[in-house]
Parts: sequence; structure tokens; C-alpha cells
Amino acid sequence: VKEVLTVANEALWLTEKFSDGVYVDVAGLCKIANRCEIAEKNYSLTPGAYVGVADVQEEDENFEERMKEIHAELNILQNESNSLMEQINANLKELGLGEWFMATKNSIKLFQDKIVRSIWDDEKEEWFFSVNDVVQILTDSTNVTDYIKKMRKRDEELSEGWGQIVTPLYIQTAGGKQKTNFANA
Repeated sequence: VKEVLTVANEALWLTEKFSDGVYVDVAGLCKIANRCEIAEKNYSLTPGAYVGVADVQEEDENFEERMKEIHAELNILQNESNSLMEQINANLKELGLGEWFMATKNSIKLFQDKIVRSIWDDEKEEWFFSVNDVVQILTDSTNVTDYIKKMRKRDEELSEGWGQIVTPLYIQTAGGKQKTNFANA
């Protein structure tokens, strides 16, 4: 059933892009480049130089209101998380498992059954959580990177303070170490 749905979704996607069954240039996906265009790009065959970027649909929500809601929810969750971590730490120490816990500090957490990458900072004694993971869960955005770019573009104060809010940290991924934006709890 899953395979049939995948094929059906792909067919639907293709008909949305090429409704008449005829090839057309689609921003961010495909483009036929002529020799003059290729020469202008110094014969670079990097696809992004030609296909460009697809238009991003604007979401019809009140941005400032939604950001206040997300921020308030995040503060509540951070406080709850800190309280639970203190209780867990105390329980683990009482059970003599403090050493084991120290070895598992850089790990994945679950929130609303979704993955949130996290890192423990021994020096500051606090958790750092992946900004992209948290934003994706709280907004259900299909493109978190674009959502964050829009937030920063719309909110000058957020954009100016971004470097103080997030901390780029390395985290182990399936493809190796990756630099990702994290924020502390």
C-alpha cells in the first residue's frame, strides 16, 4: 500500500509540474539552458546556476503573533525540561548511575514523538537543542530553513540578535559531523 501511495504521489507531483505532459522549465527543478547561457556562466554545469530557486509560498499567518505563541510555548517547555532534568539527575545520582548518564549526554530527545537533536554543555551545565528541529516541530513547516530565513527577514530584532540566540555546534550525523545551530534551554 505504501509503495502504491508513493507512486501515486509522484504521479500527482509530475502532473502538477507538467500538466500537459510537455516539458517546461520549472524554477528550482529543471531548465533547458542554451549554449549562450552556458557560455555566460563560464561553461559551469552546476544545476543551481540555471534552475534558480523555486518561489516560496507565503504562509497566511500573523507572523508576530505566531512567534509570540511559539516563544511562550518554548519557555514553558524549557522550564519543564529543566525541572525534569534536575529530578532525573538527582534520581540517577541516588541510584549510582551518574557516570552512565554523563556518557549519554549528547543524544537525541523526543518531543511530541519527533526527534530533537541535543547536546549537553558540561561547562555551562545546560542543554542545547537544535533550532531547526524545534522550529519544525512547533510550526509544522515543510521547509524549516526558509521559515527561519523569513522569520529573520521579517523580525529585525531577531535577525540582529541571531548570533546571541543560537550557537553553531557540531553534532554527529549519519554522514559525519555537521555544524548546526543550537539554542540553550
